[in-house]
Amino acid sequence: MKFTLKKIGAIDSAEIEVFPLTIICGRNNTGKTYVSYAIYSLMARWRELIPWKISESDMATLLRAGAVSINIKEEVVDNWRQIQERANDGWRKSLPSALAANPDRFKDTALSFDLSIDDKWKKLPFKRDFRSEEGKILFSAEKLEASDLVELARPTLRI
Repeated sequence: MKFTLKKIGAIDSAEIEVFPLTIICGRNNTGKTYVSYAIYSLMARWRELIPWKISESDMATLLRAGAVSINIKEEVVDNWRQIQERANDGWRKSLPSALAANPDRFKDTALSFDLSIDDKWKKLPFKRDFRSEEGKILFSAEKLEASDLVELARPTLRI
């Protein structure tokens, strides 16, 4: 994942590619902490900043029929640039809170991340239950290996 940061703290411009081990080093008061916290703020909140919502029609089908198929390639992969742009905007707006600083301090700040999506997602199977705060399964999601489709299903009622 690559991050581009402009006008953040003492940093005029930086481009950082994050790997399993990434070391940011430099002299005191040169912006290392701001950069680190800014990147952490995105990574810690990525689910909020990269929202994917089920369409109203798909939700209606899920509630009515108990299951719905969603084409991830059409819904997410083909729209990834726009999804990333919205996430970058949300990231920039959340920065003052993440860094506990006055928003005026970031009025000229520009942030972006670039996460390329290749075809690896398609090969991988996926299965997850989504639960309420009480632990009750609300619905399950499953994607089979080599499929574009994610199947969402409500749990069946047992009598």
